[in-house]
Amino acid sequence: LLTSFQNPGDHAIVGMWSFTFGANGQIIDFGYVQWHSDGTELMDSGGRSPATENFCMGVWKQIAPSRYHLNHFALSYDNSGVLNAKVNIKEDVTLGANGATYSGPFTLDVYDPHTNALLQHVAGQVTAQRVPAN
Repeated sequence: LLTSFQNPGDHAIVGMWSFTFGANGQIIDFGYVQWHSDGTELMDSGGRSPATENFCMGVWKQIAPSRYHLNHFALSYDNSGVLNAKVNIKEDVTLGANGATYSGPFTLDVYDPHTNALLQHVAGQVTAQRVPAN
């Protein structure tokens, strides 16, 4: 399945993280994310109400030692439950030397769910701290 990985040591990003997205000096989202050893990812957005969909998912691959690319997808709904956007988030992150942090650039593109027209583009930085098991 993930033929580019030679051993479990290559999965250093795997685990649970507390993340923050920042752009133009503002925090635009925060929450928790899990990177799984099978190349999938799940995010719980603290900046979104559950009624408008605060869970989303993605796929990732290692692109260099301690460097990872994430391609992430989300669906957004208005308060009445009508789909109002499709969102694509891409991250290129570098794991800190101690394995307890990562950071890097991200882009967030919001698309019209019917026409796929780009409605908004945001670029910024993601930072994260590993959530320990104890």
